[in-house]
Amino acid sequence: MARLTYQYRIYPFGEQAEVLERWLGACQRLYNAALEQRKLIRKMGGQMGHLEQKKQLTEVRAAFPEYNEIPCHVLQNVLLRLDRAFDNFFRRCKERRAGKNVKPGFPHFKARDYYRSLTCPDKYNYIRNNRLCFPKMGEIRMVIHRLLPEGAVVKTCTIAKKADGWYAALSLEVPTSGMPQHAGEAVGIDVGLENFIALSTGEMLPSPKFFRKAEHQLQRAQRVLSRRQKGSKRRARQRDRLALLHLRVQRQRADFCRKLASELAHKYSLIAVEDLAINNMVKNHCLSKSILDAAWGLLITSLEHAVIKTGSRLVKVPAYGTTIRCCVCDRDVPKTLSERWHLCPYCGASMPRDTNAARNILKLGQAMPEVTPEERRPSAFRYKRKVRPLVESGTVPEDAHA
Repeated sequence: MARLTYQYRIYPFGEQAEVLERWLGACQRLYNAALEQRKLIRKMGGQMGHLEQKKQLTEVRAAFPEYNEIPCHVLQNVLLRLDRAFDNFFRRCKERRAGKNVKPGFPHFKARDYYRSLTCPDKYNYIRNNRLCFPKMGEIRMVIHRLLPEGAVVKTCTIAKKADGWYAALSLEVPTSGMPQHAGEAVGIDVGLENFIALSTGEMLPSPKFFRKAEHQLQRAQRVLSRRQKGSKRRARQRDRLALLHLRVQRQRADFCRKLASELAHKYSLIAVEDLAINNMVKNHCLSKSILDAAWGLLITSLEHAVIKTGSRLVKVPAYGTTIRCCVCDRDVPKTLSERWHLCPYCGASMPRDTNAARNILKLGQAMPEVTPEERRPSAFRYKRKVRPLVESGTVPEDAHA
């Protein structure tokens, strides 16, 4: 089985939109209250996890009637999100003790505008009469622009508010047992800034640079926003305009990466990419904006989803040495970042450095063992729940923000 996410636009009418806004505010307050409770118990030397807090939801719903209209599973998901934030905090603490330059990032309170989604992790008939059926909400008008895969089972539903309206994301479980194997060729992909990708076949695709093209327009909108008086209606309208500009850039990237990933997955049976540490690469302040604008991680995530549908295989190989190693004689030819041409003094191979790196990536990918469809599921769906206490001996640094 594989997990995919299909997103649809929904149009709640006036009363439904007010109810969703009210639910978002209640969940935001519940998240902050649960975080404050954990902080107080931590200061007293106690322990508390999401299971203990879930048991208190009955008392919360009895004391505050506004929580009775919200589905219980939605409230439980709020506490689960907080628990995952603590799990990530403890993980970063261990990574820092291991020598990695990361900040622990203690979970912080959520502002009203930064809590924008509701998740119902429950089996439910979410689609009925071409409409979205959310628990305790009724039918919501939804635009089904594409049908669900055959045999797909809806596992969870998330309603999110974006700059241009409301959306519903359905997490699907799709069977992969009867999927035919792809019979195409193999290809290696090297990502870059000047060229978005370079294939081992010699093809190169220039970088679209969506943010760079919209940067001037974004700067003008941001300057106008900075001149607006805080709390005014004009500032709220300008903030919405700026959010729409950023949303357009985000969607341009997503559309470009998904179409490219679908084309590659339909054409090739084996796709080899580098396993890049993008979070470390963006620490270079000279290249960070260009790296984030390139969105290499979005391309890899899109490839992970695309190969599930086509039966192709995606492998991630170590990035070390793929640029300096000659793809013909396997000898190291050191290069600076400004050298864009690979010329081997040993075997005489001459080609663009990105093409040489892509061919090295392909060699490493072909040597990787094949994995099962469950193992090549997108990393976002491989999260396994672990019950961890809030306070673990030796896991919370002394200088962590409380």
